[in-house]
Amino acid sequence: MAFSNEVEGLLPALAVTPVAALITNSRGEIFWVNRTFANLTGHEPDDIVGRNLAALNPSFSTALQHLKSAESWQAEGHLRRPDGGLLTVGEAISGIRNASGTVTHYLCLFTDRQSYCSKALMSMAEGVMFEGPDGLLHVANDSLQQMLGLTVDQMALLAPLDPGWQTIREDGKPFPPSEYPARVTLETGRPISDVMMGVRKPDGSLIWLTVNSRPVPSEDGSGPSVVST
Repeated sequence: MAFSNEVEGLLPALAVTPVAALITNSRGEIFWVNRTFANLTGHEPDDIVGRNLAALNPSFSTALQHLKSAESWQAEGHLRRPDGGLLTVGEAISGIRNASGTVTHYLCLFTDRQSYCSKALMSMAEGVMFEGPDGLLHVANDSLQQMLGLTVDQMALLAPLDPGWQTIREDGKPFPPSEYPARVTLETGRPISDVMMGVRKPDGSLIWLTVNSRPVPSEDGSGPSVVST
């Protein structure tokens, strides 16, 4: 199956994330499903690829209407199991745009309300952290801690807008914490992709990260953001 560049870049992280994820085309037909979605719902990928997501997710049609005038959709919803029963989930849906800005696919994330992270998250090679609606750090996996040279406790001590985060843009100018991808996503609900950020580690060395952020619904629907580096 051929994927566009925009979709291809998301698949390695989505394949191993503990969040149930799938991608539809612009018509809502399921294009790709990760194993977490299959485990959560009982639907095998081969059985649902090609089906319209509205058949499994009753609120998807409403989400598509909302997305005509918004970047993302977050709500509590339901997924239909193979036996017809409904599973209550938090859902976050956002459009994937091509180079000309046209939505070609939809990224759909579902959580079972029980947990936002698992052993799979902590063992990912990609650095990942979860921030709550208040911008405070909830979880950072081992890879991110190693990249930044900071422990979870040390990161938690640095408030989201703390100048202790010594960050720069590609052109060498300061990168204001208020413009971090996670901060923008938390304030607007808009997913951010492929932002280059230089971070000064405690030993003085500089590391360059490609940062992405996606809204994921929380228990109250407000949604922490997922930041992958």
